[in-house]
Amino acid sequence: DACLTVHLLLCPDPNLPRPHIFLSPSGVIDPGGEVNISCLVRHVAKAFYLYTSAIQWTGPPFKQGPLYESKFTISSANQEHVGNYCCSYHDDWNRFIVSEPSDPTELWVSDPGLPRPHISRRPSWVITKGENITIQCQATPSRALFFLSKRGSLPPKLPRYTYAAKGVSEFPISNVSLEHAGSYSCLYHFNTTGYISSEPSDPMDLVLSDPSLPRPNISRSPSGLITPGTNVTFRCQGWGKSHGFYLRMAGDGSLLRPMVQNGDVAELPIRNVSRAHAGNYSCSYRSSYYSSSEPSTPVELLLRAPPQTLDYTQTNIIRLAVAGAVLLLLVLIIAEDRHSRRQRGLGLNNGGEAGIKLEVVT
Repeated sequence: DACLTVHLLLCPDPNLPRPHIFLSPSGVIDPGGEVNISCLVRHVAKAFYLYTSAIQWTGPPFKQGPLYESKFTISSANQEHVGNYCCSYHDDWNRFIVSEPSDPTELWVSDPGLPRPHISRRPSWVITKGENITIQCQATPSRALFFLSKRGSLPPKLPRYTYAAKGVSEFPISNVSLEHAGSYSCLYHFNTTGYISSEPSDPMDLVLSDPSLPRPNISRSPSGLITPGTNVTFRCQGWGKSHGFYLRMAGDGSLLRPMVQNGDVAELPIRNVSRAHAGNYSCSYRSSYYSSSEPSTPVELLLRAPPQTLDYTQTNIIRLAVAGAVLLLLVLIIAEDRHSRRQRGLGLNNGGEAGIKLEVVT
C-alpha cells in the first residue's frame, strides 16, 4: 500500500493535522492525458510528500490564505501511473517527522480497446422524492466489476461498485432525496487489470421533481386535427427563472427533447409530422440543473386519416372477375336458349307425323 510507505520510511506525528489529496481532473484519465495531484492542509507546511507503490516525490508548498498546498503534475498519464496515491507533509526542518498520511485516492487510466458501458435507470423520467429507483450499468463483457461514479461524490450508503456475472450490474437507491440528484456514469474493469478500466459511459442525469414548483402549461400550433406533412410547434409556459425546458412524448421512455427557451417560454418545432409523431406530449422546466417541475397536463397530437388511394392491381382483379362472371352467365344463357330451341324443334316434327298417319286411317 502506498500510504504504508509513510510509516515505513518516515516518522508520523499524530498531533499534526492530516492533509487532503485530490485529483484534477477526477475520475478515469484517458491515456496521454494530464492529471494534477494536489495536497493541501490548513497548517504550516515546509514540504509535501506524495507516495505511490513505494515511490516518493517531494514538492514545495505554496500558501493560499490559511491553506498550504503542493501540486504534482503527470503530463502524460499511462498504465505505469495507475494506483493508490496519498500524501503527507512536515512543518519544521526535520523532514523525517511528518504528518499521518491523507486518505488514499485512486488514479485510473482507461483502455480504449474495451467496449464502453451503457447506463440507465428505472423509472426513466423525472423522479419524485422518496421513490425507489435502480441505476443499471451494462456492458458486453461478462464477469466484470462495475463502478458507479457521480459528479462530486457518491452519497453515503450508495454502493460504489458491484460484481456482475452476466455483464449487467444494478445499483438500487431507496428513498431518493436531493443528495442523490446529479450526473452519474459507470465503468468496469477486470480483477486482473488493476486500475485499468473501460472508458466511462455517457453521463445520465438523475433529476428530482419539486412539487412546490408551479406546473407549466403546454400548447401547440396549429391546434385541432393535423394533416400529415404539416409543421407543428409545441409551446411551454413556465414560471420564474428556469434552467431549461424539456418536451417528452408518452412512450418515449427517458427521451427528453430540449426546447428553445426565451425567458419563461420555450418552443420546439416538429417539421413534416407523420403518424410516428402522433401521441400525448407534456413539458417540464428545471429550476436548477437537477430539480424539475412536475410535467404539464399532456396535449394530444392527432393526425387526420390520409385519403384512401385505390389499389389498381386489386381493382383490376375485381374487374376481371366480374367480367368473367358476366361472360359465363352469357354462355349459360346462350346454351339454355339453344337447348330450348332444339327441344321445341323436336316437338313440331313429332306432331306432323302423327297428323299424316291419322289422315290415312280416316
